[in-house]
Amino acid sequence: MKQPIEIQVCGFHELEDQIQCQSESVVSIWDVLSPHADETVEILRRRFRDDCLHVAKFDDIAIPSPGKQAATKEDIRKILEFAKHAPSPVLVHCFAGISRSTAVAYAILCQSHGPGEEDVCMERLLRARPQAAPNAYIVALADEVLERNGAMNAAYETVMRRYIIGGATL
Repeated sequence: MKQPIEIQVCGFHELEDQIQCQSESVVSIWDVLSPHADETVEILRRRFRDDCLHVAKFDDIAIPSPGKQAATKEDIRKILEFAKHAPSPVLVHCFAGISRSTAVAYAILCQSHGPGEEDVCMERLLRARPQAAPNAYIVALADEVLERNGAMNAAYETVMRRYIIGGATL
């Protein structure tokens, strides 16, 4: 059986330090109109082979809005397909390292662990990135793509409620 994937999460301002660590693969998530994307992606392309870098562009929004581009199921499918074959550890970053990247990291963990482990994956995510506040819209898309029938959403709501509202620590 394949070992569950090791995941790392960071924001844009931590990216340079993080890629110097032991990251083998990167999922790079950008706002559609990000002024930093092209230059940074070029740096990543020089550092990582094509099969070890996936670049996605969608805005950090909870619901589709005019003038913004929400993530799509196809975006999530492509990221998860990349993660299936990506060398571990996989670094996932977005601008702040809090919302989009943590939602995508949660999806990758759930895919790696398989059904029934959604709570464990949320807890692993929060240990890896304590400031995580996964984008609920992306979590819902991933739940559909991975055919978890609401299990990812339920674990997200339960663990986040306990972690953030209840003040529990992991």
